[in-house]
Amino acid sequence: MTCKSFSIIVTSDVHGEYGRLQTIAQHVAQKKPDLLIDNGDLLQGGFTHMYDNAHNARSQLIDLANAMGYDALIIGNHEFNESPQRFAELREQSSFPWISCNVGHFAQPYIVKMIHGMRVLVLGVTTHFTRKWDERGYTKHVTFEQAAEAVRTQLPLIRAKEQPDFVIVSYHGGFQQDPNGAWQFDDGSGENEAEKLLQIEGIDLLITGHQHMRLNGHQNGVAYVQPGSNGYSYAEITVAEQRVTAVIHDVAEEQPLPEAVQTWLEEQIGTLEKSYTYNGLLNVIIHGHPYIDWFHAFQRAVSGAQISVTELFFNEAGGLPQHVKRKDILRAYGRDNVLVTMSMSGAAIKLAIEESMAVLAQHPNGQLDYALNVYPNTLQPYQFDFFGGVTYTCRWDAPAYARVSNVYVGNELMRDDAYYTVAVNSYRALGNAPYAMYGEATELRRTAETIPVLLETFVKERVAISG
Repeated sequence: MTCKSFSIIVTSDVHGEYGRLQTIAQHVAQKKPDLLIDNGDLLQGGFTHMYDNAHNARSQLIDLANAMGYDALIIGNHEFNESPQRFAELREQSSFPWISCNVGHFAQPYIVKMIHGMRVLVLGVTTHFTRKWDERGYTKHVTFEQAAEAVRTQLPLIRAKEQPDFVIVSYHGGFQQDPNGAWQFDDGSGENEAEKLLQIEGIDLLITGHQHMRLNGHQNGVAYVQPGSNGYSYAEITVAEQRVTAVIHDVAEEQPLPEAVQTWLEEQIGTLEKSYTYNGLLNVIIHGHPYIDWFHAFQRAVSGAQISVTELFFNEAGGLPQHVKRKDILRAYGRDNVLVTMSMSGAAIKLAIEESMAVLAQHPNGQLDYALNVYPNTLQPYQFDFFGGVTYTCRWDAPAYARVSNVYVGNELMRDDAYYTVAVNSYRALGNAPYAMYGEATELRRTAETIPVLLETFVKERVAISG
């Protein structure tokens, strides 16, 4: 690396948080970085993006990103949540390229920007596990090469062609293990390959993301950074001669959403028989809550399934108030999953329940907690599922995966060799770890509308669902 000094600002995993991206835009305008990169998952989520998609409108996030002067967007796995047509529209709207080197001819692999007389190369790469999370088959014509192998193969050729003074690999993916060695971040499946990328010669800076963490350091002589997520932070990187330093800045303020979006969110949808709000997620997981019962009843009514499976997004406060606005529904269920009805054996259902119960563990004093707080390298809290239409006994003093017994469907004891209908969201139905049993089940049907739309319809019609 032979270069003078320049500055970089990096965002990652903004997930449609327009108000906080507006604040970051103010910081960018003040700091005037030489290079501005988004490391992927810019769009999926956030009320403004939901509004734009619901109205098939021009993306206000892309307009904001254009105004900020982004040099490149690395394609994240959630960019592929958009339909091929919408994906093409969003990319066409962007004044900056969407780049990735491991998606075949689907995108250009890199950019080169001249900064103070230096050739700065930015090579994009996407987690190659993207297809595993594709609920609608949008990626069936996209080829995903293993991330580290794509960089290892292509970077020497690109360096020879472009003769860069500084090389950045911007990877929408993360680390398998804490770079400081303290924690295992994933299950070792190969989803995250930052460690392998840090072993590749010719990289000066590795930008990571996907895991929604804040990381910053050096390994094998290469600087790395992960700037956080949801617009709560961004990374500012300074390159001066042979030194690369990074600072991760908090974003404290959130600007108001566009007026049309606010009006849409405040629309009154309907009135429930009572409030179904909750506080304290761990308490809800351990003791249950009427909102969970209500949601199970909703899913069973829509699907006709005997058993309902759902998760709570990792929010300390949630549920639905008695007087429901659109924003309440989108907070309660902000993903565009559909509802899938599957046929599953009793044995598979019991295994799924055991998997969920393994998210919790007892401290030596007998207090229940997330297993991650008791035993390192165990399941994450967001992997807990709630089961409706069944009752069971759980012994918390028993080892994980041997806790559940006396599983009943209605008044009948569940049989391992009998088959039952189960309603799950389309993400869970993919069968990704640790819930592989859903991927092995037989799909019977799925709803045409998304779960948020189905919820809105039920509340609008004031359908009486007893919890």
